[in-house]
Amino acid sequence: MSSPPTPSSAWDAASFPNAIQAKSRNFACACSPAAPIASIETRLRFKRLSGREIENYLGSLEWRGKAGGYAIQGIAGAFVVKLVGSYTGVVGLPLLETMALLDGLGYPAHIFWSGQA
Repeated sequence: MSSPPTPSSAWDAASFPNAIQAKSRNFACACSPAAPIASIETRLRFKRLSGREIENYLGSLEWRGKAGGYAIQGIAGAFVVKLVGSYTGVVGLPLLETMALLDGLGYPAHIFWSGQA
């Protein structure tokens, strides 16, 4: 699945709150390192934003360079009402699911964490 468009101006970013507030967004990710495809779906719901919240968010410039005009790990995380699924999948890579997929394929990546492998 492709990422949401990245806004190129404050005008574009201004559509972000109206597009997502009080609505659910679905994220899907398919992982397949030469094996069966694993599909991960995440649902994200944002609160309804006030005019002041929208204005301040746009003024923060945090939306710059962000797919969809926000980063859940930043200020926009304060607008999240509910997340069902993979937080890391919304950020970029569903880590839990990716690690499980690699482990299932015989590549237990966690053995490298201690530096003893």
